Formats: sequence, structure tokens, C-alpha cells
Amino acid sequence: NFLLRSKQYKEIISLFNSEMKIIESHSSLLNILGEAYVNLENFDEGIKYFLSGYDKNNMNSEVSLNLGKTYKIIGNDKESQKFINKSKEIMKNRNE
Repeated sequence: NFLLRSKQYKEIISLFNSEMKIIESHSSLLNILGEAYVNLENFDEGIKYFLSGYDKNNMNSEVSLNLGKTYKIIGNDKESQKFINKSKEIMKNRNE
């Protein structure tokens, strides 16, 4: 994603927060916002937005994978494995 590749994480957060009514209904956009927070090492906020994205669409493999990775970073191995497995399951079902 161009926004994340630009590494302008604070700008991403500012832009997305100004458009939150639109963002809240799209799991992919919530995922980008979560990634911006994680890249700024604000893991709790990242997880909050990943979980919102997951609630909107629990079949979004990127959201599940990012949840798994972030939980791993903060040392929550149980939740990490749960979401990494969910991401793998989604990808496997896509390829069948």
C-alpha cells in the first residue's frame, strides 16, 4: 500500500482520523490505520483498529495476520497463534 510505503505514519493517522466515519466501515482501511500505529510502536492502538477491522470482516486475512504479528510483538503468544492460524485458514480457503 502506497500510504504505508511512504512511512508517513503520523500523516496517515491524521488523515484517517479526520475521515473516521468512512474508515469505520472498511476493514482494509482500519487495517492500514492499525499498521500506522504499530509502525509508531503504539501497539495498543494498532490492536484496537485491527480488532475493529476484524469485527467488520473476519475473512480479511491481512487483518488477522497483522493481529497475529502484533500480539507476538507484545508477547501474547496465545492470541498471536489464534490470529495467525485464522489468516492461514482464510488463505487456504481462497486457494481451494
